[in-house]
Amino acid sequence: MRILVTGASGVVGSHVIRQLLAGGPHVIAADILPSPGPILDGIPELRYERLDIRDLAQVLEVFGRIKPERVIHLAALVGEWYNQHPYANEETNVGGTLNVLEACRLSGVGRIVLASTWSFYPSFKGTRHGHPHYEPVPETTPPDPVRPYEIGKYACERYAAWYRELHGLEFAALRFGGYYAAERRFHREPRSAGPLNELLAAVVAGRPYRLDAGGDQGMDLVYVKDCAAGCVAAALATSTPSGVYNIGTGEAST
Repeated sequence: MRILVTGASGVVGSHVIRQLLAGGPHVIAADILPSPGPILDGIPELRYERLDIRDLAQVLEVFGRIKPERVIHLAALVGEWYNQHPYANEETNVGGTLNVLEACRLSGVGRIVLASTWSFYPSFKGTRHGHPHYEPVPETTPPDPVRPYEIGKYACERYAAWYRELHGLEFAALRFGGYYAAERRFHREPRSAGPLNELLAAVVAGRPYRLDAGGDQGMDLVYVKDCAAGCVAAALATSTPSGVYNIGTGEAST
Protein backbone atom coordinates (compact mmCIF):
# COMPACT_ATOMS: atom_id res chain seq x y z
CA MET A 1 0.00 0.00 0.00
CA ARG A 2 1.29 3.46 -0.94
CA ILE A 3 0.69 6.09 1.77
CA LEU A 4 1.41 9.81 1.45
CA VAL A 5 1.87 11.80 4.68
CA THR A 6 1.57 15.59 4.53
CA GLY A 7 3.10 17.58 7.37
CA ALA A 8 5.56 14.71 7.73
CA SER A 9 8.30 16.88 9.22
CA GLY A 10 6.08 17.91 12.14
CA VAL A 11 5.98 16.48 15.62
CA VAL A 12 3.18 13.95 15.02
CA GLY A 13 4.04 13.41 11.37
CA SER A 14 7.61 12.36 12.10
CA HIS A 15 6.39 9.59 14.40
CA VAL A 16 3.76 8.54 11.84
CA ILE A 17 6.54 8.16 9.26
CA ARG A 18 8.67 6.03 11.56
CA GLN A 19 5.77 3.76 12.52
CA LEU A 20 4.69 3.28 8.92
CA LEU A 21 8.21 2.48 7.78
CA ALA A 22 8.53 -0.08 10.58
CA GLY A 23 5.26 -1.70 9.51
CA GLY A 24 6.09 -2.18 5.85
CA PRO A 25 3.82 0.11 3.74
CA HIS A 26 5.42 2.17 0.97
CA VAL A 27 5.61 5.66 2.51
CA ILE A 28 6.14 9.09 0.97
CA ALA A 29 6.79 12.01 3.32
CA ALA A 30 5.73 15.50 2.21
CA ASP A 31 6.15 18.90 3.80
CA ILE A 32 6.81 22.52 2.87
CA LEU A 33 10.43 22.39 4.07
CA PRO A 34 13.15 22.05 1.41
CA SER A 35 14.39 18.90 3.17
CA PRO A 36 12.84 16.49 5.70
CA GLY A 37 14.05 18.60 8.62
CA PRO A 38 15.86 17.76 11.86
CA ILE A 39 13.29 15.35 13.31
CA LEU A 40 13.40 13.06 10.24
CA ASP A 41 17.12 13.36 9.53
CA GLY A 42 19.00 10.08 9.37
CA ILE A 43 16.27 7.89 7.80
CA PRO A 44 18.05 6.65 4.65
CA GLU A 45 15.05 4.86 3.11
CA LEU A 46 12.77 7.90 3.38
CA ARG A 47 11.27 9.31 0.17
CA TYR A 48 10.57 13.01 0.57
CA GLU A 49 8.53 15.45 -1.54
CA ARG A 50 8.48 19.19 -0.99
CA LEU A 51 4.81 20.22 -1.00
CA ASP A 52 2.95 23.45 -0.29
CA ILE A 53 -0.67 22.44 0.26
CA ARG A 54 -1.82 26.00 -0.56
CA ASP A 55 -0.71 25.46 -4.18
CA LEU A 56 -3.41 23.36 -5.85
CA ALA A 57 -1.41 22.86 -9.05
CA GLN A 58 1.54 21.50 -7.08
CA VAL A 59 -0.70 19.28 -4.95
CA LEU A 60 -2.33 17.83 -8.07
CA GLU A 61 1.05 17.23 -9.72
CA VAL A 62 2.46 15.40 -6.69
CA PHE A 63 -0.65 13.28 -6.22
CA GLY A 64 -0.86 12.47 -9.92
CA ARG A 65 2.76 11.38 -10.00
CA ILE A 66 2.78 9.39 -6.75
CA LYS A 67 -0.75 7.96 -6.99
CA PRO A 68 -1.17 7.29 -3.25
CA GLU A 69 -3.78 4.80 -2.08
CA ARG A 70 -4.15 6.42 1.34
CA VAL A 71 -3.31 9.92 2.60
CA ILE A 72 -2.55 10.99 6.17
CA HIS A 73 -3.04 14.77 6.13
CA LEU A 74 -1.27 16.46 9.03
CA ALA A 75 -0.01 19.66 7.37
CA ALA A 76 -1.39 22.69 9.23
CA LEU A 77 -0.49 25.93 10.93
CA VAL A 78 -0.73 25.87 14.72
CA GLY A 79 -0.19 28.39 17.48
CA GLU A 80 -2.03 31.35 18.93
CA TRP A 81 -0.68 33.72 16.25
CA TYR A 82 -3.01 32.14 13.71
CA ASN A 83 -6.03 32.79 15.91
CA GLN A 84 -5.08 36.46 15.86
CA HIS A 85 -4.63 36.37 12.06
CA PRO A 86 -7.47 34.15 10.86
CA TYR A 87 -6.86 34.62 7.13
CA ALA A 88 -3.55 32.74 7.31
CA ASN A 89 -5.32 29.99 9.25
CA GLU A 90 -8.09 29.84 6.64
CA GLU A 91 -5.71 29.84 3.67
CA THR A 92 -3.59 26.93 4.90
CA ASN A 93 -5.67 24.86 7.28
CA VAL A 94 -8.97 25.03 5.40
CA GLY A 95 -7.93 25.93 1.85
CA GLY A 96 -4.98 23.55 1.94
CA THR A 97 -7.20 20.72 3.18
CA LEU A 98 -9.68 21.39 0.36
CA ASN A 99 -6.80 21.17 -2.12
CA VAL A 100 -5.78 17.81 -0.65
CA LEU A 101 -9.37 16.53 -0.71
CA GLU A 102 -9.71 17.55 -4.36
CA ALA A 103 -6.42 15.84 -5.21
CA CYS A 104 -7.65 12.70 -3.44
CA ARG A 105 -10.79 12.74 -5.56
CA LEU A 106 -8.98 13.27 -8.86
CA SER A 107 -6.21 10.76 -8.23
CA GLY A 108 -8.39 7.95 -6.88
CA VAL A 109 -7.25 7.93 -3.23
CA GLY A 110 -9.31 5.47 -1.23
CA ARG A 111 -9.11 7.13 2.20
CA ILE A 112 -7.85 10.30 3.87
CA VAL A 113 -6.97 10.56 7.56
CA LEU A 114 -7.24 14.11 8.93
CA ALA A 115 -5.74 15.65 12.04
CA SER A 116 -8.51 17.35 14.00
CA THR A 117 -8.71 18.60 17.59
CA TRP A 118 -10.44 17.99 20.90
CA SER A 119 -10.38 21.72 21.65
CA PHE A 120 -13.61 22.50 19.77
CA TYR A 121 -15.64 20.53 22.30
CA PRO A 122 -17.60 22.76 24.72
CA SER A 123 -16.56 23.34 28.31
CA PHE A 124 -17.44 20.36 30.48
CA LYS A 125 -17.35 22.23 33.77
CA GLY A 126 -20.24 21.09 35.94
CA THR A 127 -20.94 17.97 33.85
CA ARG A 128 -20.00 14.33 34.35
CA HIS A 129 -17.16 14.87 31.88
CA GLY A 130 -15.59 17.54 34.09
CA HIS A 131 -14.20 17.63 37.62
CA PRO A 132 -14.24 15.35 39.57
CA HIS A 133 -15.53 12.49 37.38
CA TYR A 134 -13.89 13.11 33.99
CA GLU A 135 -15.93 10.52 32.12
CA PRO A 136 -14.69 10.03 28.55
CA VAL A 137 -16.27 12.37 25.99
CA PRO A 138 -18.06 10.56 23.13
CA GLU A 139 -17.57 11.63 19.51
CA THR A 140 -21.31 12.35 19.31
CA THR A 141 -20.82 15.41 21.55
CA PRO A 142 -21.73 18.48 19.44
CA PRO A 143 -18.63 20.63 18.81
CA ASP A 144 -18.65 24.28 19.85
CA PRO A 145 -15.71 25.85 17.97
CA VAL A 146 -14.82 29.39 19.01
CA ARG A 147 -11.30 30.28 17.84
CA PRO A 148 -10.35 30.40 14.14
CA TYR A 149 -8.15 27.29 14.52
CA GLU A 150 -11.06 25.30 15.95
CA ILE A 151 -13.54 26.68 13.40
CA GLY A 152 -11.18 25.67 10.61
CA LYS A 153 -10.65 22.16 11.95
CA TYR A 154 -14.38 21.54 12.23
CA ALA A 155 -14.89 22.93 8.73
CA CYS A 156 -12.32 20.44 7.44
CA GLU A 157 -14.24 17.59 9.07
CA ARG A 158 -17.45 18.70 7.39
CA TYR A 159 -15.76 19.10 4.00
CA ALA A 160 -14.35 15.57 4.34
CA ALA A 161 -17.83 14.26 5.17
CA TRP A 162 -19.15 16.02 2.06
CA TYR A 163 -16.49 14.41 -0.14
CA ARG A 164 -17.49 11.05 1.29
CA GLU A 165 -21.14 11.77 0.54
CA LEU A 166 -20.54 13.09 -2.96
CA HIS A 167 -17.52 11.09 -4.15
CA GLY A 168 -17.24 8.05 -1.87
CA LEU A 169 -13.91 9.14 -0.37
CA GLU A 170 -13.45 7.37 2.97
CA PHE A 171 -12.18 9.57 5.78
CA ALA A 172 -11.23 9.48 9.43
CA ALA A 173 -10.91 12.75 11.36
CA LEU A 174 -8.80 12.18 14.48
CA ARG A 175 -9.59 14.54 17.33
CA PHE A 176 -6.32 14.58 19.24
CA GLY A 177 -6.48 15.17 22.97
CA GLY A 178 -3.85 17.33 24.64
CA TYR A 179 -0.72 15.53 23.50
CA TYR A 180 2.73 15.88 24.96
CA ALA A 181 6.10 15.57 23.26
CA ALA A 182 9.48 17.02 24.04
CA GLU A 183 9.72 18.03 20.37
CA ARG A 184 6.80 20.45 20.65
CA ARG A 185 8.83 22.94 22.63
CA PHE A 186 11.65 23.17 20.10
CA HIS A 187 9.97 22.55 16.74
CA ARG A 188 10.16 25.17 13.98
CA GLU A 189 9.04 28.35 15.69
CA PRO A 190 8.66 29.83 19.18
CA ARG A 191 5.13 29.34 20.46
CA SER A 192 3.34 28.46 23.64
CA ALA A 193 3.29 24.68 23.97
CA GLY A 194 1.21 24.56 27.15
CA PRO A 195 2.32 23.90 30.74
CA LEU A 196 3.02 20.19 30.31
CA ASN A 197 5.26 20.65 27.28
CA GLU A 198 6.98 23.58 28.98
CA LEU A 199 7.63 21.27 31.93
CA LEU A 200 9.12 18.66 29.58
CA ALA A 201 11.30 21.34 28.01
CA ALA A 202 12.57 22.28 31.45
CA VAL A 203 13.50 18.65 32.11
CA VAL A 204 15.36 18.45 28.79
CA ALA A 205 17.20 21.69 29.58
CA GLY A 206 17.96 20.65 33.17
CA ARG A 207 16.30 23.67 34.75
CA PRO A 208 13.54 24.01 37.40
CA TYR A 209 9.94 24.70 36.45
CA ARG A 210 7.10 26.20 38.51
CA LEU A 211 3.48 25.45 37.65
CA ASP A 212 1.85 28.64 38.87
CA ALA A 213 -1.70 27.54 38.15
CA GLY A 214 -1.41 24.54 40.48
CA GLY A 215 -1.43 20.86 39.59
CA ASP A 216 -4.96 19.72 40.41
CA GLN A 217 -6.58 20.25 37.00
CA GLY A 218 -7.57 17.02 35.26
CA MET A 219 -6.66 16.62 31.59
CA ASP A 220 -6.80 13.73 29.13
CA LEU A 221 -3.13 13.69 28.17
CA VAL A 222 -1.87 11.49 25.35
CA TYR A 223 1.69 10.76 24.29
CA VAL A 224 2.66 11.85 20.78
CA LYS A 225 3.54 8.30 19.70
CA ASP A 226 0.02 7.21 20.59
CA CYS A 227 -1.40 9.99 18.39
CA ALA A 228 0.82 8.68 15.60
CA ALA A 229 -0.38 5.13 16.26
CA GLY A 230 -3.97 6.37 15.89
CA CYS A 231 -3.11 7.84 12.48
CA VAL A 232 -1.52 4.61 11.33
CA ALA A 233 -4.43 2.51 12.60
CA ALA A 234 -6.96 4.76 10.84
CA ALA A 235 -5.01 4.55 7.58
CA LEU A 236 -4.66 0.77 7.64
CA ALA A 237 -8.05 -0.20 9.11
CA THR A 238 -10.45 -2.23 7.00
CA SER A 239 -12.99 0.62 7.23
CA THR A 240 -13.67 3.86 9.10
CA PRO A 241 -17.45 3.89 9.49
CA SER A 242 -17.68 6.60 12.16
CA GLY A 243 -15.60 9.19 10.32
CA VAL A 244 -14.54 10.88 13.57
CA TYR A 245 -12.47 9.40 16.38
CA ASN A 246 -11.23 10.84 19.66
CA ILE A 247 -7.56 10.04 20.28
CA GLY A 248 -6.83 10.09 23.99
CA THR A 249 -6.51 7.88 27.05
CA GLY A 250 -10.06 8.27 28.37
CA GLU A 251 -8.65 9.03 31.81
CA ALA A 252 -7.79 12.28 33.59
CA SER A 253 -4.24 13.05 34.66
CA THR A 254 -3.30 15.88 37.03
